[in-house]
Amino acid sequence: MKKFYTVLVAVAICLLLASCGARGGGILFSPTVNDRMSAVVDIENIERSTTEVTNDTEVTVPQYFEVVAASTTAPVPAGQKPNDEPAVEYYMVKFVDYDGYSMISVQNVAEGSGATEPPMPQRRGDLIFRGWDKDFSNVKQSMIVKAMYQKEWLTVRFYNADGTLLKTEQVAYGEDSLPPEITPPDGYIFAGWSRSYENITSDMNIYASYDVSPRSNAITLIDAYKLLTVNENTLGLPITSYYRTVHNGICTIKGEDYAGNIIYGNFSDTLELSEYGFTMLEGSLAIKQQGANVNNTKYQLVLYIYVDDELVLNTKLSKTNAMKDFSIDISGAKNLTIRLEPYVDGELYYIQPEFFGGIINAIIY
Repeated sequence: MKKFYTVLVAVAICLLLASCGARGGGILFSPTVNDRMSAVVDIENIERSTTEVTNDTEVTVPQYFEVVAASTTAPVPAGQKPNDEPAVEYYMVKFVDYDGYSMISVQNVAEGSGATEPPMPQRRGDLIFRGWDKDFSNVKQSMIVKAMYQKEWLTVRFYNADGTLLKTEQVAYGEDSLPPEITPPDGYIFAGWSRSYENITSDMNIYASYDVSPRSNAITLIDAYKLLTVNENTLGLPITSYYRTVHNGICTIKGEDYAGNIIYGNFSDTLELSEYGFTMLEGSLAIKQQGANVNNTKYQLVLYIYVDDELVLNTKLSKTNAMKDFSIDISGAKNLTIRLEPYVDGELYYIQPEFFGGIINAIIY
């Protein structure tokens, strides 16, 4: 029995070796030898795979190129492919007649483009078509464009300051009218017309205006500021501190009302008097009653007057509802400097307040 098993094992080993050494097999086992350095495996006859790359096959390395867009003027908006056309916004342009209601044309216009001007009659009775009230050459939003018509001949009337009609003239649209010659009243100088009489585009009334002549017997200090040469801010106050204002309301001092010829502020101005022949400056300095808070707030006005740079008056008021008169000889004077300083609770008041005091009824003659 022992021999039987020995023979059986030997046969199995032989069969295994025979199958592994068969030609054309896909599996080879390295022989086991004691001296591995001298072991040689014959691979000359091993069948090569038909898909194996031969030694002379050239391996191509992939080539990559960066494509740069030429003449690019703007980045592609998010969500838009480079070859996509940009979205175009369209706006509605309505052309209506001069009444603002009657429709002439309705157009959808691409943003940045111009609308097409519809044909219009050049005349409607005595009216002439003058174009449109809006520019529609570069549309950025929806709009209504109205036709404009004007009279072919327009009427211009010139009036004197007292309302007397001086001249009536028919003027073609866009032309200049011709004002009349006028003679100013005694003691006044002509100051011009109330509006331009050139490029007439509508019927209009134009009025003459006059100023008191500086060579008349007397002018108010307010008119002197208008008619004479004035160097403002002679003392060089900070621009935020300087102000000179005319009070247009009524100032009641000791039961008497004063209005119109009242100047207040924080200023120092020089008026040029040369060649006018003035001899006197007269007026008053006053502080108006301030109401319930008068007992808690201290108001003060200080007035300085210089003639040819020489101080001739320095007066002040510290009590409200009070007034001081002054009279200055300016005979032969070349210049007159007026300096007014308001104080509130002992501090120079730089902020332009409501009127609480100033120079009242000042006259130069």
